This record gives sequence, structure tokens and C-alpha cells, in this order.
Amino acid sequence: LTALIALGVVEVGLRVFGIFPSVSGPPRYLARADLTQVYSLVPDGVWRHSSQEFNYTIRTNQNGFRGPDWNFDRPGIAILGSSEVFGFGNAWADTFPARLQSMVTDGGLDHQIRNMGDFGHNLLQVRDAFNRWKLHQRFAATVIQVDWRAVITSSTPSIFEVVDGYLVEVGRFPDGKLSPAYRIYGYSYSHSRAAAVFIDGVRRLMGPSNSDQTPQTADAALSPDDIQAAVRAAAIVDEIRIANGEKPFGVFLMAMERRQFDAMNTALEARGIDVINTWNVSKQLGMSARYPIDGHMTADGNAIVAQSIGPWLRANLEQN
Repeated sequence: LTALIALGVVEVGLRVFGIFPSVSGPPRYLARADLTQVYSLVPDGVWRHSSQEFNYTIRTNQNGFRGPDWNFDRPGIAILGSSEVFGFGNAWADTFPARLQSMVTDGGLDHQIRNMGDFGHNLLQVRDAFNRWKLHQRFAATVIQVDWRAVITSSTPSIFEVVDGYLVEVGRFPDGKLSPAYRIYGYSYSHSRAAAVFIDGVRRLMGPSNSDQTPQTADAALSPDDIQAAVRAAAIVDEIRIANGEKPFGVFLMAMERRQFDAMNTALEARGIDVINTWNVSKQLGMSARYPIDGHMTADGNAIVAQSIGPWLRANLEQN
């Protein structure tokens, strides 16, 4: 009952902020309340996404994800993750799942790429989405995108606070310390405004002494909390791998510093999970392959990811 009440509060708040539709009829927005995932995408949704960096139309299929409707007569390949898999900031043809579909088709395979990315989802939400849909189908292969934000926000419960018309989410570690990972729900302001709202929100939640700490550099050692977060994240990924059965399963790591990448890579390899990309590939997805303001991958960044996953996927499908 408590969870239902909390979900209701979140949904009411998001309706006010303009993410959830508040009227019946064709969906005006892309998100809806979801009991297990907090929110999920609406089926057959249409949303014009414009900023000073991009201008494109997002369409969701009848399954509630981006891309063509799923054809269950064809073997499926699940691509799991958050906004980078979703293709935030890019037309569908420029996303790496769409590029992977072209590679698979050009290779003479009948498999269908099924993009299950949802913006803002952490690994727990990704796992729940996968478990829901695997009841309807069997995937011939699964690839999951993991970034450091998802690692941190998957390790602990989160707290929410409304700040200047935004719902700000900040993760907590088990000892109660607030983590720097965050998500902002609401897109009525510019991204620069969202960044200012986030900074203000974190200062209110964490206090000036914590929020104004110098950002961790690539050479800084990871804290024990960070290492444990990587271990917990690997355990969640392993749950998805086990649910995937004996089919090919790989992880693509991105948006991490070198030590974060190494910690996550070590935690995954300890469980026998295949990490598709090297650090050098992840490093290529720096600011030159991302929108300077928004931070998501550009079409060039998506091409790098597709070129990395494509050979791994083709080799594993041919073997199976």
C-alpha cells in the first residue's frame, strides 16, 4: 500500500511537470506511471524533441519502445539500457540499435533488433522490463548498456524532492551518504536551466560542504562505496544474464572514467559476463562524440557503439 501511495504521489507530480498525460485520448507525452519501473514509455506515442542542438520526432511502437513494432515470428535481439539505447537526441535511423539492425540484415540474418531502452532507467528498472517481456518471447541474444550513473542509482534507494518545477532524484548509499548520481524528471526548461536546477537541488539535499566538492578525476582512486556499487551492479546484470538463458549476452560500458570502467569490468568478468568494448572504445565516446550541452551521444557516437557491438553480435549469432 505504501508503494502504491508513493507511486501515486510521483505520478501526480509528473503530471504537473508535463511528462505524464493528464487527459484521455492519444498520448501527448512519452511516459506513464509503472508499478515496478516507476515509469515506462506509452505505446504508439509521438513526441517532438527540440533543442538548440537537435530537432527530431520520437515515436514509440505498439510495445512501448522506440523502433518498429516487434514481429514475434522473427528471432529477437534485446538491446537494454537507458537514454543512450533509447537514442536521446537522435532520429531513429541514427541510433545504434537502428544501425545494428542494418548490420544484421546486411549480414543475411533475419533477427530483429528490439530496442528496450528507456530514458533515465537504472539497472533495476532495466531488469524488471526485461523480465516482463521475456515472458512473451525468447531472445536470441541480449546486449545491455551500462553507464556509471546507472551503477550508482541501482545500488540504493533514491529520494525525491521538487525543485523549481523539477522532480530531482538523488541516490543514497546504505550508510545514508548521498551519492552524486541524479536524475531530473521534467523537460519544460532548457538543459542549461535543468543543470542549474540540479545544482540547487543537490545543495539543498546535501548541504554546501558536500555538493561543492571537487569532482573526481580519472586518476582518483575509487571509494569503497564505488567499488561496492560496481559489485552490486554486476550482480543485477548477472540476474538478467541468467534470465537470458544460454543465449549470447554482452555488456557495453560507457560514460565512465578509467577507474570506474576497470572496476565494473572486473566485477563483470568475475561473474563470467562478456564485456564487449575496451576502454579505448569507451574513451572515444568522450565529448567529441556527444552534444556539448545535452551530453548524450551524437550520431557519430552512436556509429562508434554500433561498430563495436556489430562484430561481437554477428559472431555470436553465427555460432548459435
